[in-house]
Amino acid sequence: MKSVLLLFSGVGLWNDKVVSHTLDGRLIITNKTTGAIEQEVQLADASVSEVITAAPLVVKDSAITGVAGAEYGIRGWLHSTSLSDT
Repeated sequence: MKSVLLLFSGVGLWNDKVVSHTLDGRLIITNKTTGAIEQEVQLADASVSEVITAAPLVVKDSAITGVAGAEYGIRGWLHSTSLSDT
């Protein structure tokens, strides 16, 4: 089991899901009733100093993630993850 490196910046809620980010660039979708991780997606590449420091933004059935790291020379970008697929 992979350890979770959290920088708690908040969560997004959608139906029975809790959506969160880790500092090392993962989006984690947890079932709010059971606490089971239903999906884990590696979005940012920590090896090139990409990080996720903000809470996910939930819009309709998508979680919007902003990847940052400009202080280390990377260009930030956005990613949308469908929550209805989980």
